[in-house]
Amino acid sequence: MKNKLNPKIGAALLSLATLLLPPASASAQGTAFTYQGRLDSGGTAANGIFDLRFAIYNLGSGGAQQGSAVTNAGTAVSNGLFTVTLDFGNQFPGDARWLEIGVRPGGSGSFTTLSPRQQLLSTPYAIRAATTPASGLAGTISPANIAAGTITSTMIANGAVSSQQLASGAVGTAQLADGAVTANKVFTETNWAAPSHLVTVGNQSA
Repeated sequence: MKNKLNPKIGAALLSLATLLLPPASASAQGTAFTYQGRLDSGGTAANGIFDLRFAIYNLGSGGAQQGSAVTNAGTAVSNGLFTVTLDFGNQFPGDARWLEIGVRPGGSGSFTTLSPRQQLLSTPYAIRAATTPASGLAGTISPANIAAGTITSTMIANGAVSSQQLASGAVGTAQLADGAVTANKVFTETNWAAPSHLVTVGNQSA
């Protein structure tokens, strides 16, 4: 028996499909997230197999589609509830986004567009953490959040670090590579005071 569909979407919940990883592994997070929603048919909770089509827009109505649509064919709906994994790529630059959903009985007919579109709130924007440039960061980063060896000499501009920014004793011989300190980098004092007298002990002078 085919499903007779008069759909309307109920309240939807959003959650990340991937764990929030430590900063060193954030690039492996990906752009997929889980969408959980409720589908009603004829005023009652739907049951059966449905094809669901999802698209991202920059406005709640009208506007422009962002990226490509994602179709989840053969989605199981039980007591009106369904859960799908969606991946639109990097379509969350910080601007508002709405999700438009189309639905049809599994494998037949044309898609019916549900209304209204569902606004995507803060959870999917955690994806942006993987691609946020330095210009998008505010505040300071504590040393505990910087892994050893993360910042190399090629990332530091010439003259960026002066002696006033180094704690006393912060740089020892263990932090200096062989040959790093040459004669022209060593301060030379030319105004040494001459000894005022000599003390003779036996046949030696001191």
